[in-house]
Amino acid sequence: MVDRIMPRPTPDVAERVKAATGFDDRAPVMGEKFIQWVIKDDFIAGRPAWEKVGAELVDSVHAYEEAKIRVLNVTHSCIAWAGTLVGLQFIHEGTLDDEIRGFANAYVTEDVIPCLTPSPLDLAKYRDVVLDRFSNRISYIKDTNQRVAADGFSKLPGFIAPTLSECFARGVDPDATAMLPALFFRFLER
Repeated sequence: MVDRIMPRPTPDVAERVKAATGFDDRAPVMGEKFIQWVIKDDFIAGRPAWEKVGAELVDSVHAYEEAKIRVLNVTHSCIAWAGTLVGLQFIHEGTLDDEIRGFANAYVTEDVIPCLTPSPLDLAKYRDVVLDRFSNRISYIKDTNQRVAADGFSKLPGFIAPTLSECFARGVDPDATAMLPALFFRFLER
């Protein structure tokens, strides 16, 4: 499982790369400072010492993948949809809006964390780190709502529906999660 936000490069990235390196890069990319690699520790002929470069080696990546999908990916979409609806262009703008951040926080806190518990991750801390990343407190990137929202329809069945199903199975009304398809359909109307 790899986690790093890599938005489309802004027009100034090539200039910044050239200024920093002297190299005229014709296909520059940009990414946030945060990066996470989680690898299943199961190798048939020994394993590389990837933990020396920051990779996490675990028995199962499933919990990490679920957290990334349901906490990071869905929250990212929530902020993109809601931000667009109020006229914002960038993810960090929506994340800094108290009401939009509140939607994202409620979704994770009220519905996702109970669904994914127990977990080897501190899910509340992961939620906070994700929201800080989106607000550019860790690294400044101008990630657009349009880029994040572009594949929104694919998130409903694979990323949002499991949380809804698990809440129903536990006998809990998924009020916070139910807001997400509503935001998406309002976004489509816009």
